[in-house]
Amino acid sequence: MIEFLSINGFGVDAAASATLPVTTHVTQVTSKYRPSLNDAEKELRRRVGDLAQITTLSGAVRVPQYTSVEMYAWAYTQAKARTSGRTAQNAIIVPIRKSAEWWAMPPMERHQYFYPHHDRRSGCPVAGHAELGRTAAPKIFRRVFYNPNGEGLDGEWDFIAYFECADEDLVLFEETLAAMRDTTRNPESQFVEEGPIWRGRRSLRW
Repeated sequence: MIEFLSINGFGVDAAASATLPVTTHVTQVTSKYRPSLNDAEKELRRRVGDLAQITTLSGAVRVPQYTSVEMYAWAYTQAKARTSGRTAQNAIIVPIRKSAEWWAMPPMERHQYFYPHHDRRSGCPVAGHAELGRTAAPKIFRRVFYNPNGEGLDGEWDFIAYFECADEDLVLFEETLAAMRDTTRNPESQFVEEGPIWRGRRSLRW
């Protein structure tokens, strides 16, 4: 289990964050025992709750979904390992929910959006989620955390996408994010709603 505890809310992007009354800070708290996370949140609220707004995003690690042995070897074995804030200075948090139409699809139909395929709606060949992210995978650390209460819940995020990267790879991150949002290249994105994005500088150590 993981929680991202944000003081003064989540800014949409770096420019929007400048409009917040004070600098936004995010603390990542991890535990295998959910009550420990609840205790950490309560203590933070006790200490600073009268001085700042506190927002909590909760997620859980699960085994990779929409994958196979071949897909795992192709997309995951080259994935970047986590490093310290001295070498990967940036952290980016993207809350995501999928539409009701997405969750109503049979699992195998959802599965196809992660592979190169012919899109059923347009009839055109598309790269799919995994291929669009493959160039960034060796350079940008990525983790997906799942809503611990389940998916498709009203008013809740289904996933938290978390990234870390070096300054020189920020352009690559933006290019990859734009590709993921492009419905002609990644039809999956038509079923995606993004929440406010938080972008910030990491501490030198974790």
